[in-house]
This record gives sequence, C-alpha cells and structure tokens, in this order.
Amino acid sequence: MKKIIAASLISACLVVLLGGGAGYYLVKSGKLGHMTSGKAQAQAPVNPANLTFISLPETVVTLSDSSGAHHYVLMELALAVSDKDKQNTVRDDESLYQSIIVSTLSQKSFDDIQYMKVPEIRDLLAKALKSELQKRHMEQPFCDVLVTKAVFQ
Repeated sequence: MKKIIAASLISACLVVLLGGGAGYYLVKSGKLGHMTSGKAQAQAPVNPANLTFISLPETVVTLSDSSGAHHYVLMELALAVSDKDKQNTVRDDESLYQSIIVSTLSQKSFDDIQYMKVPEIRDLLAKALKSELQKRHMEQPFCDVLVTKAVFQ
C-alpha cells in the first residue's frame, strides 16, 4: 500500500513538473502568444491622430483563371504606423512586404481574387504579413494594412 501511494505521489509530481516546463517553454517561445500577459495585452489603443501611412509600391501579380488564361492583378497597400521610430523600419522592409504580398496572391487563382471584396483582400494580406513576420521572428512595426488600389485585368 505504501509503495502505491509513493508511486502515485512521484508520478503526480513528475506530471506537474513536465507540464509546467512544457507550458513555460510554449509561452516563452511565443507559440501560446494569446495567453501571455506581455505586449499583446499591454498595448494601448491606437490614437488615429498619431498614425502615419506609408504607401508601398504597386505590386503586380500574374494569375491564371480556371480556363488557364492569364490575368494581372495590381495591388497597392499602405501600412499604418503609430510609432514614429518604426517608420524607418517599415520603409527598410518594403521589399519583404512586397514579397509576402506577391507570394500570398500568387497562391490564389484569378477567379478567387476577382470576386473577393476589398475588406476580404485586406484581411487576407494582413494575416499573411502578420504570420510571415512571426515566422521570421520579426516584430510587426505597423498596426494596420490598407488597400489603396486594386485593379483586376
């Protein structure tokens, strides 16, 4: 009986230590970012008066439709930056943002993109930018993505 109680106490302690260690690792590595009490919850609401909009160069992507015909999509975005210090970071990383935009749009067919509403395209590109920056362990210097031009041909 004493061996069973001792074994269950040891196994319970082992489970608590392993679970706590795994949880600590996941939180610190950012894989459970929605549960951390760090930056994500500490950010104050953005004051629209402090926003600066930085336009990215036009991006042209060639897409195929369901019949195999080629079409062009011209997209121009602006990134809203609330912190003056991060404006240079956004300007320095323009090529990276354009690459992410081209990659994201080229994974779709023209038929898919043509019938999307502008807010849907904005959400698609904003999620793609956010996830790719997280994959690269880079901080997102902008707080919003705006579609300033969308041309489908």
